[in-house]
Amino acid sequence: MICFVGVALSCDRVTEEKIRSYIVEFTEYKTIHLELTEKGNIAMYWRDKGQWGSFSGDGDTKYYDALCEKYNDLNYNKKTRYIATIACREYSSNEIVSISMISNAVFDSDHPAGSTLDDLVYLVSSSPIRFIQSNYKETYNWNAPYPLTILSENSDFHLAFCYNGDDGPVTPHHYLVYGSLSELKKDDFRLLGQGHYDIGNGQPTIYPDHAPGSGYFFGNLKFDKDPDIPGIHELTVSVHLADGRTLTQTIEKNFE
Repeated sequence: MICFVGVALSCDRVTEEKIRSYIVEFTEYKTIHLELTEKGNIAMYWRDKGQWGSFSGDGDTKYYDALCEKYNDLNYNKKTRYIATIACREYSSNEIVSISMISNAVFDSDHPAGSTLDDLVYLVSSSPIRFIQSNYKETYNWNAPYPLTILSENSDFHLAFCYNGDDGPVTPHHYLVYGSLSELKKDDFRLLGQGHYDIGNGQPTIYPDHAPGSGYFFGNLKFDKDPDIPGIHELTVSVHLADGRTLTQTIEKNFE
């Protein structure tokens, strides 16, 4: 039997299995990573895996089962086809309470250096939480007109943003998550991301120009205005978690 690299990375047979839960793996991450996109938005990634568990019994099964119960993801019971491993429907177990951003420079008269920019910065992400908690009935129509200006990215991003291996390039199981950091609530941050796949592992990439290994993409941050004076800002993003941790990363952005 000849194995083609473009189809699979191994000679494993195709497996079809009925899976109890929509989410097939939960992983804790210890850090975040930020990158600027082609359009100047800030892409957020989870990095550095910690505790994890999956439907297959790999990792900590009790950990996985407890999280499925927490999100009431217990009655999906649909078949999934995969080779070796499922390259989607994997989510972070990190429970986000809030996300905040500050700059080291003056933004405008209402936002001096060191003050929060949360009312100016918008999160753009997606989540299957509504699908799961509707007992797998509610879906989102990505093919209908939706605010492309909200995403503010290239065409590759628009497809990969809501990609899911089971459903093809556009999944109805994900809903758009959008709002300013100041108005979003804890419930809005549940299960963010498109269903994890590592950059460079053969799946569609979020940002083809980024180096492999960026991590698990879970959202973009975009500004709804530029600072009064153009220039370089050091922006510090903090992701505050329910377990008391705050994951922080700083990135430079040139507002030209």
